[in-house]
Amino acid sequence: MRLPAFKVYRAFPELDRFSDEQCRRFMSAAKRGLARRIIHGITQLGAAAAVHTHALTDLAGITGKQGGASTLLSFGGGTTAAGDCAQFDAGGNIVSAGAPCGAAAEANTGVAFAVTLAGETAKTVTAAEHGFQTPNLFGSCYDTAVSPWRAVDGFSMSVDPASYNVVFAFPVPFTGRCILTAGGGGGGDAVAAGAGIVVSGTSLKTIGVDTSVVPFYLRGTFSADFATLANATCAQKTFQMPGARTGMTGLVAANTPFITGINLQQAKVPSTGTVVIELCNQSGGSYTPVQGLVYTVTLIGGF
Repeated sequence: MRLPAFKVYRAFPELDRFSDEQCRRFMSAAKRGLARRIIHGITQLGAAAAVHTHALTDLAGITGKQGGASTLLSFGGGTTAAGDCAQFDAGGNIVSAGAPCGAAAEANTGVAFAVTLAGETAKTVTAAEHGFQTPNLFGSCYDTAVSPWRAVDGFSMSVDPASYNVVFAFPVPFTGRCILTAGGGGGGDAVAAGAGIVVSGTSLKTIGVDTSVVPFYLRGTFSADFATLANATCAQKTFQMPGARTGMTGLVAANTPFITGINLQQAKVPSTGTVVIELCNQSGGSYTPVQGLVYTVTLIGGF
């Protein structure tokens, strides 16, 4: 046990890391009736700072000030972390914003706004969401499943000239990311459509791709079990494929190779939304296909 003759505060090992001057301030504060706060301070040394209310006479160790104002601002609370932004609350206190400065503007940088789609055929983005106060907006969409992202066609985008709400529409469910950008004011509402572009509407104009001119593709995978094929015969399997339409041509591939003489024919679209896979045997003998194979159909349209 320590029994210091003069420096009573040295009896507390918790105060060893403080200088004599700092310890004397603790003693002085205790003499002014703040013993409870001193005990609390000793037990909380090294812990996170707590919020306290102090009179101006409690301030010690301040040798100067920065700036010319006469009011001392206090911290009004909030969880703090390195890199957080400070802001004023309604009471004039400095509080933590709970996020880095400018984090609230990350969704719209003032230049572009991004929206994510997950298997959707339509997506509405309100003006409150994208933040642009103009109908002069441009959109582009990307397949984010590949790297780098690949721009996609075949969608349409419409902008309401009164509300500035935007609607993206796709002929088949789309997963990816669409980017909105704002353009400058134009000389009027006239829009000239070039080859492969379709413009519809009057006050609300929709600009899209003419899929009868511009090529596009659909892709789907199907599991099929073909029975044993006699030589010089073919067998067919029919599947539902949203977006498929008559006149489209298609390629079919299996996830395992066949023996020589076993061939997959071109995919056929006998009716809207339906695709047919055909397997033929020209091997010279009977053939039993592997069951449960996965067949990938790629349909190409617009030619």
